[in-house]
Amino acid sequence: MADRPRVSVVVLSHARPALLEQTLRSLAQQTWTDCETLVVDNASDASNAVREVVACFPEVRLIASPDNLGFAGGMNLGWRAAVGEHVLLTEDDIVLAPDCVERLLAFAADRRGCGVTAPLMLNRSTGTIRCAGLLVSLGAVYRQTVLGANEPDDGRFGGPLSVDAVPGAAIFVRRDLLERLGGFRDDFFLYYEDVEFCFRVRGKGHTIWVDPSARVWHHEPVGPPSSVAAYHMQKNLYALYALHAPGRVLPEFALRYAVADTVRSLVRQPSRARRNTQAALWVLRRLPSLLADRRRNRLAMAPATGSDR
Repeated sequence: MADRPRVSVVVLSHARPALLEQTLRSLAQQTWTDCETLVVDNASDASNAVREVVACFPEVRLIASPDNLGFAGGMNLGWRAAVGEHVLLTEDDIVLAPDCVERLLAFAADRRGCGVTAPLMLNRSTGTIRCAGLLVSLGAVYRQTVLGANEPDDGRFGGPLSVDAVPGAAIFVRRDLLERLGGFRDDFFLYYEDVEFCFRVRGKGHTIWVDPSARVWHHEPVGPPSSVAAYHMQKNLYALYALHAPGRVLPEFALRYAVADTVRSLVRQPSRARRNTQAALWVLRRLPSLLADRRRNRLAMAPATGSDR
């Protein structure tokens, strides 16, 4: 590579200091040395321990948020403080291969129109594939295919993959594109913020890629999502459709997910019915602004060069 572009690595941290230390050690071993590392600590009971871990890495800058801004807000806080031409957004439960940053940078530089690049993501404990990218369809039924999920890491993905979206746990993107798009939507907090962002990237005419030669390992989550996480998952799915789904599918989608599922859950899963109702009310209150954003997205849309699955 003729020049030496600077890469900013933003690590989002929340209440996992032991895992954060492993992430920072893997970043300290990167073969691409022109990097800065920023840790964004979303406030938690473990924030003092996070601060102590970061203090062991003098080259790492800590950004301590007084509040828990969620995945979306925390990542936005980090990349806005970054100075690199390229930004790798990642988390405290990710361990990177030593050449991960260098491979992602080389891939993005060599592929015209590339908006987002992601590494092959592996499960830390089993070594199986966790994600080789996402195929997403916003039809009357939401469909998301996780390429390679739980399959053996046997070289089955021998070349780059053009995909619809990639997990937010490892996203490599130019800073100027983040600035043009405004990063993630803060109101998504967590879940589907990565898919929504990738839809806007593709709407600008850029492509989304996974480079399997770049690799990270993801610590498997412990236990099911909390009730708060489940709520954000539901309301963000509704919001994703309001922002990006074809208009013709919206009535059937709303009937299936916001009405029929809620009615079915009233007796056997009242907590689910309550969550669906709260999520629908959140979207209804914000529907005018969501539809205005939808209109702006479509007006700004360039002919997409990526997947239209």
